Amino acid sequence: MRKRPALYQLNILLMIMYAICIPLLIISVMSFLKIQAKWISDNSNNITKYEATVTRCHKDGPRRMYYEISLELSNGDHIVIQDEHEKEGTIPIYVIIINDKKYYAFDKQSLYTTVYHLRYCFWCFFEACLLVVPMIIYGWLRGNYGYPITNKKYNNTLK
Repeated sequence: MRKRPALYQLNILLMIMYAICIPLLIISVMSFLKIQAKWISDNSNNITKYEATVTRCHKDGPRRMYYEISLELSNGDHIVIQDEHEKEGTIPIYVIIINDKKYYAFDKQSLYTTVYHLRYCFWCFFEACLLVVPMIIYGWLRGNYGYPITNKKYNNTLK
């Protein structure tokens, strides 16, 4: 027969898991920022800065997260960029051409995430896993060993 661990042992296990995951999270953020800074310094000759005039900035609906910003660059190009912040007036735009494709962003750090969007999404997923997986394992162990996080009697009285 398997011995059931005490609740404080499960709590200690959660603390140990986060003691491992939080330094990994910090190392991951620092390495991402280092890679990003190296890419920016390596490609600084290829990155062009333009002054852009905002011609139109709007949201399609109240639930939309992003503004669609129409810009006219100082070289005469017209582009549309989505951003979560409203823009107006004259703003700087950074442009880089990679494999005959132009990438636009409002700063050099955003330019990196625009060019390497899939890599950035994978990194965000990895960070989310480091934060969420210990709590999922903890919740599963609590439920498996008879320490449910929610009380079913209390939940039934709310209906």
